Amino acid sequence: MRLLVEMLEPYEGRVYDPCCGSAGMFVQSERFVEAHGGQKTDISIFGQGSNPTTWRLAHMNLAIRGIEANLGAQPADSVLRNLHPDLKADYTQLLHKFLWILSHATLAKAPSIYNKPS
Repeated sequence: MRLLVEMLEPYEGRVYDPCCGSAGMFVQSERFVEAHGGQKTDISIFGQGSNPTTWRLAHMNLAIRGIEANLGAQPADSVLRNLHPDLKADYTQLLHKFLWILSHATLAKAPSIYNKPS
């Protein structure tokens, strides 16, 4: 996760993870910003996850670090039910607004087509 964040360099703007799990990408993004002289308020965190347990862990993980985020009102699959439909990259104002989309999808609970016996 740290490598993905270092490659994208999210110094400021909106950070979105459509499969946020326990919010590790968000924690790394906040650490990146602070390591480069910024403040955690320089980025806005948006995400969602479909697993209710990890969704609650994400809230806890961010809360104990004082990171504000919008992870939606309830767990939801980002493909089947996008909780942030208005969140889009603004290419016309790249100097003022950024949208960093970070995702590290897991195969821990992959669709059944991947779990069929050979």
